[in-house]
Amino acid sequence: MRRPSTLFGAVIGAVTSLPVMALAYLGQRTLSLPFPPFDIFDLMARLLPGPVITFGIDSMVAIIRGLKLGQISDLAKAGERTMAILIFIVISALFGALLSWIVRRTSQASLVWSLGIGLGATVLLLLVLVALDKPGTSLAISALWLGVLLLAWTYSMNYLLHVGPAAMRQEPESPLTRRQFLYLVGGGVVTVGLGSLALGQLGGSGATPSASETATGAGAPDLSKTSGPAASPPMEILKGRPDPAPGTRPELTSTENFYSVDINAVPPRLNADSWSLQLEGLVDNPMTLTIDDIQSRPSFSQVITLSCISNPIGGDLISTAVWTGIRLKDLLAEAGLQAGAKEIAIQSADGFYESVPLAEAMDDRTRLHTASHCGSTSRIITA
Repeated sequence: MRRPSTLFGAVIGAVTSLPVMALAYLGQRTLSLPFPPFDIFDLMARLLPGPVITFGIDSMVAIIRGLKLGQISDLAKAGERTMAILIFIVISALFGALLSWIVRRTSQASLVWSLGIGLGATVLLLLVLVALDKPGTSLAISALWLGVLLLAWTYSMNYLLHVGPAAMRQEPESPLTRRQFLYLVGGGVVTVGLGSLALGQLGGSGATPSASETATGAGAPDLSKTSGPAASPPMEILKGRPDPAPGTRPELTSTENFYSVDINAVPPRLNADSWSLQLEGLVDNPMTLTIDDIQSRPSFSQVITLSCISNPIGGDLISTAVWTGIRLKDLLAEAGLQAGAKEIAIQSADGFYESVPLAEAMDDRTRLHTASHCGSTSRIITA
């Protein structure tokens, strides 16, 4: 039989990646299992040099604004996800090309299978390493799921690379005709792909939180508890402000229009019942707080404007709302902040981390909020 060309292997790798992505999507939507295209993209975003990432973000924002395509936060996230899928297809094409090169170089089926499985195992290891930073499903379940996907994918590609070239050339010794081969590939891609996407839409438990889930504080706002530099106008005054002029934004952004930006292609969903906040470091009394622990403490409301670091002048990555939460300085005092502390390190469940100078942490306007994944901070370390 004729051996597969590198181009043929690349095409098989790219085409078979479509049902693999659809199955992974089904797992992500129904059981919050890893979705390799987005996980790989998130890993690249963390490993690439800062100037490269900044250039990519600024370019995307400039294109969206220049072409007046719509809201930056919505379109930029859609653009990132599209890029993630295209990158995965390219990686899959390279995977298929490499596998076809292995098939061409040896006639020993056992060796081909061994090398193919070894290649798949290497990819699996990389994906498992990516999943280490993902909250939610256990690492063992994620590894098992990815292993099954990659094993089935490697088997499918290996089979198609062995029978495809002869079938496409209609060689007499081919086990399949050209039509049968095309039906096998096309029918499999369509059936598995569309079926998995449809089931994923019906499941939907792993869906991305909407802006309405991320932009509001908890409870009815009480602006009478703000004073000094953190004072906010009473709600009756805010409600009595003039309507915004055409083409401008209202002073308070509605929940559904509040911009939403996340460092991950798909923000993680956290279980409020099991989530906890660790406060440790240079404190006399390290604390572990649940959502209920935080919400049971005295809360304060504040009109706060949030702006994305990538928001250009006149951009729409900026919103204002009434937020309700507890003052960070009160929590630090309760934990017994030690005299040598100078910085507050904050680490989120989605992998984001930041440090806040002590002077800013002690400001009345610095608060902890428990609105959806805006309350996903998992550790506060005083240093």
